[in-house]
Amino acid sequence: MPRERRDLTGTIIADKANWTNEEIIVWLDNEEKKEQDEYNRLELEFVRNGNRHTENRSGNIKNRTKKEQVQDSERYIL
Repeated sequence: MPRERRDLTGTIIADKANWTNEEIIVWLDNEEKKEQDEYNRLELEFVRNGNRHTENRSGNIKNRTKKEQVQDSERYIL
């Protein structure tokens, strides 16, 4: 969960959010749905590529993980 509360436009409306239980449950449900969507996307890509991953080189994997770490550090307190 982000530490700040934002409105629909992305503007910060509270620096320290006090999340309710309902908001936390909805957040977790949404995260689970996003993970399932990503899994389904990768599975479809894998099947379409003849049961091979498109990232075959270690450099491709490193670049992707760096990008994911940057995105995660923006969303979570590390």
